[in-house]
Amino acid sequence: MKRDRLASPTHQDPKVEIESQLRHLLGQVMCESGELHRLILSSISEIIFITDNSGVLTFVSPNVQETFGYSSYEIQELDNISQLLGDNLFRWQDLDSSGEISNIEREIIDKAGRRRTLLINIKQVSIRGGTLLYSCRDVSDRKQTEQALQARDRQLRAFFEGAIDAVLIADDEGRYVDANPAACELLGLCKADVLGCRISDFAEPHFDFAQAWCSFLEQGRVTGEFCLLRPDGTMREVEYASTANFLPHRHLAVLRDITQRKQVEAEILALKTQLEQGAIAPAGEMRWQQWTDCPIFNPQGGFVAFQSVARDVAEPKPMEQGLAQSDTYYQIISELTTECQQTEAVLRESEERFRATFEQAVVGISHCALNGEFVRVNRKFCDLMGYTQEELLALSWRDITHPDDQRAGEDYTRSLLVGEIEHYSCEKRYIRKDGGIFWGNLTLSLLREPSGEPKYLVKVLEDITERKRAQEERREATERMELVIRASNDGFWDWNLLTGEIYFSPRWKEMIGYTDDELPNQVTSWEKVLFPEDRITTLKRLEDYNSGKISRFLITQRFHHKNGSTVYVFSRAMHLKNEQGQVVRMIGAHTDITDLVNAQEALRSLTQREQEKATQLELALQELQQAQTQLVQQEKMASLGQLVAGVAHEINNPVSFIYGNINPASGYTQDLLHLLELYQQHYPQPAPEIAEQLKIADLEFIAEDFPKLLVSMQNGADRIRQIVLSLRNFSRHDQTELKSVDIHEGIDSTLLILQHRLKPQPDRPEIRVVREYGQLPQVECYPGQLNQVFMNLLSNAIDALEESGCSVQNSGCSEKTAENEQGKTPFTPTIRIRTEVIEHSSGKSDRTACPWTTNHDSLEAPTQPKSPEEPERSSSVVIYISDNGSGMKIDVHHQIFNPFFTTKPPGKGTGLGLSISYHIVNNRHNGQLFCRSAQGQGAEFVIEIPISQCQSNDTHKG
Repeated sequence: MKRDRLASPTHQDPKVEIESQLRHLLGQVMCESGELHRLILSSISEIIFITDNSGVLTFVSPNVQETFGYSSYEIQELDNISQLLGDNLFRWQDLDSSGEISNIEREIIDKAGRRRTLLINIKQVSIRGGTLLYSCRDVSDRKQTEQALQARDRQLRAFFEGAIDAVLIADDEGRYVDANPAACELLGLCKADVLGCRISDFAEPHFDFAQAWCSFLEQGRVTGEFCLLRPDGTMREVEYASTANFLPHRHLAVLRDITQRKQVEAEILALKTQLEQGAIAPAGEMRWQQWTDCPIFNPQGGFVAFQSVARDVAEPKPMEQGLAQSDTYYQIISELTTECQQTEAVLRESEERFRATFEQAVVGISHCALNGEFVRVNRKFCDLMGYTQEELLALSWRDITHPDDQRAGEDYTRSLLVGEIEHYSCEKRYIRKDGGIFWGNLTLSLLREPSGEPKYLVKVLEDITERKRAQEERREATERMELVIRASNDGFWDWNLLTGEIYFSPRWKEMIGYTDDELPNQVTSWEKVLFPEDRITTLKRLEDYNSGKISRFLITQRFHHKNGSTVYVFSRAMHLKNEQGQVVRMIGAHTDITDLVNAQEALRSLTQREQEKATQLELALQELQQAQTQLVQQEKMASLGQLVAGVAHEINNPVSFIYGNINPASGYTQDLLHLLELYQQHYPQPAPEIAEQLKIADLEFIAEDFPKLLVSMQNGADRIRQIVLSLRNFSRHDQTELKSVDIHEGIDSTLLILQHRLKPQPDRPEIRVVREYGQLPQVECYPGQLNQVFMNLLSNAIDALEESGCSVQNSGCSEKTAENEQGKTPFTPTIRIRTEVIEHSSGKSDRTACPWTTNHDSLEAPTQPKSPEEPERSSSVVIYISDNGSGMKIDVHHQIFNPFFTTKPPGKGTGLGLSISYHIVNNRHNGQLFCRSAQGQGAEFVIEIPISQCQSNDTHKG
């Protein structure tokens, strides 16, 4: 009968026919299920693994070879998934608590030996033979791009933070939202205090901020100068360049402190004025898949565009609804053969597996009809859009797409429908149920009928809002940093210490006269243009900075300009360290300070010339003052000499008369007294009147006292004659002429004039004068001027002794009056005068001008005198005038010969005596006057003059 059925199709068994139709239907379903499975897994970038609890693989997605390099069959032969992904991927307690673990980063080595970074999600599922579902995504390119962008961001931030100019960013209201350290330093505030301020907070009170801000926004870019008032009250001259809306709602201002430059310019202008017055004084088509932005710069360092790197990130496509089981075929299916039942079990297993993949996918998956209406959506898609599944099934794709992005990708969709491409990806904005907008990465593929006709679209959606926001922030930051770099007018360099690679910005090369192409980015280029001595200093400073010896790298360098000139550069840098603390990179900035250095050098040169002129004028003024003082003093001494000479002359005449008549008067007196004696002998009884008169006159007393009276008159006349002679010697009219005189005579005359000051006073005993005269020849000198020197030195010695005596009386006890160990020795003020002749080989003595002696005994140690007979050509006379007063302090000792310097109270000294004496001895007599003194041990003045001034002049000339 069976053969009959086969031979006669019109009489086939209905059961066999139903079985045949069912087989055909099952085969079609299997084909569609496999096609759906292939489309879903080929449309997503994730690689799916299913394992049991021990890690044995039960399922591997077919796209595994793209990432791992192994086929799915090679991977299924592995004993455990840990051989592929590594050990210790997760902890069971974490998985049991939440049911899933997301975003595990793991680095693997693919079949070709390349390193790849995977982002792994693990879920607990219940699919045939498996309990764990691994979803792996290759994020190597994104990771590398993110690292490159982060490095670029750090570099730009370093440029921003290290810029020497103040850089400020303001919002639409003019309030600062960002500031670099240089801006904080210029404004005198920390960054927290700067943020929120306006430029009006640092401007003068009459500054109209509203008008200036509106004008700035209209013009777009302004430059100029203004006075900046800091919170501490100081003022800074500032040069500025501002750009409006360099980013949306952000405005850039670059400020440079030019206070020092202004001051230098003002000082140069003032000095020039004083001198004039004579006073002292992407190409190609872009396809968005998974985006990573990277800025592109032209050879001159200017920003051109962003380069975007894309990677397919499509997600699994939802599978179709399961097979519809018709009640009509229920009885027939139950009678199918064992082969049909096995086929149905395979279909059920496949549907369970792909349903789990569809529902538990980490991306949104939807099936859409060709008109855009949703047919099926998974849970993640509902979460992304904020709708329930029922609400979405009532909408179309256009209902949730942003109006501006609805036409995006239409060309690709048409190519997909005609079979030119299998899938495509693009980025769009979508509208959630609550009205919120988010960015999504859409991967679109097409499921076709067995006949090849399009059936429905599989769309995989991933939320990339955060990534887009981060990309936008990075783009804004990159643009902002580029504007800051260009506005700062500084040159920048970036040195990789590990590889030795170095980058010089075009502005860096422009500073020294080179274009970007003329000077390669090599360390040898830096060594070529830098001064050799500065290179050694710079390398040493770099070593100290990287080793931590100094906290900041700041240095001024000199570079050879292309035209041969010298460029002065102020360089500062900062280093970057790795996790081990090793310096791996240095970034620095250069500022051209040549104009400032030249201005400072010009100012320094002008100042030096003015100082030299001032010094010359000061010397001339001192010489003039000294000459005036000498003239006044000489005039005073001349007048005093005339007065003394006149007085001496007038006194000399009557004194000579008296002196000349004393001897005759003495003789007459003796004769008269002898006559009276004779009268008494021969006339013992005089007349009463004579006897009465003899009794009244006391003739015996007169006879005894009158000779004594004449002797006293004789002594007084002699004293007057000596004083007159001393006055005549002291006030010699021939002081302008050189004469050979007796030095001892001048000293004695001066002492005679000062005799009244040597006598005892109520506050001190008599000043003892000790003369230790050597044998001196006649000395060629200006006698009057030399007597003036003796008068000044002896007067100062008396003043010093009187001051010491007053100190002793007021204190009641001092070193001078203290009892020594040998006995009681009261303080006796003493002036010691010692003279001698010395010989030396040169015209000038080799004595120190002002030696300091601490041992008073050495002051009084006698020197072996030279024989005055036939003095040698280079012989000199030395006069030592010392006292045992309180001595001098070191600071006083160093100034005693300065004009107008005195330690006496006002009105008691002019400070010119020693200065004039120094001039008379050193300049007029070609000698030396110096002092040796120690506090508490007295002082000694030494006068040394040549015996012959003619010989001295010849010696000086020789």
